[in-house]
Amino acid sequence: MGEVALKVIIVEDEHLVRDLIKRCINWEEIGMSIVGEASNAYEAFELVDKIVPDIIFTDICMPFIDGLEFSKRVIEKYPHIKIIVLTGHEEFEYAKKSIKVGIADFLLKPINDEEIRKAAVAIKEKIIKENTLSEEYEWLRVQLQKNMPYLRERFFNELLQNSINI
Repeated sequence: MGEVALKVIIVEDEHLVRDLIKRCINWEEIGMSIVGEASNAYEAFELVDKIVPDIIFTDICMPFIDGLEFSKRVIEKYPHIKIIVLTGHEEFEYAKKSIKVGIADFLLKPINDEEIRKAAVAIKEKIIKENTLSEEYEWLRVQLQKNMPYLRERFFNELLQNSINI
């Protein structure tokens, strides 16, 4: 069975930068697919609700709503979505705010193909790990529910035996 490609959305007000991000690496090769793009946060909110991507690459400086506020709202509604912020601002304050919002990574423009690739692969590995842990947790929860009657009976038997032996 083949691996399902992770869905990626690009949110960037500059068309040329969006194209550059789309073409800078072979997304399919790393198990991802660009499924949408938006030039501002309003367009992006609609796309996110419609597609529910795994990863979003977003600029910080955009018209109407900046990338940090956009990211904050997306993460509040869809905490599993990983967001990578792209910005030309090297100020530490942006990085600090990004961390508080829950941004997965923070990359500086001009974008570097290798940095984009490394960030995307790292996020993919994190998503796979989180999904595996979630599946394991669910399996354990189901096993516990199935075995709960036996565990209760055993607990009460041991409780009764210990109280009699005292």
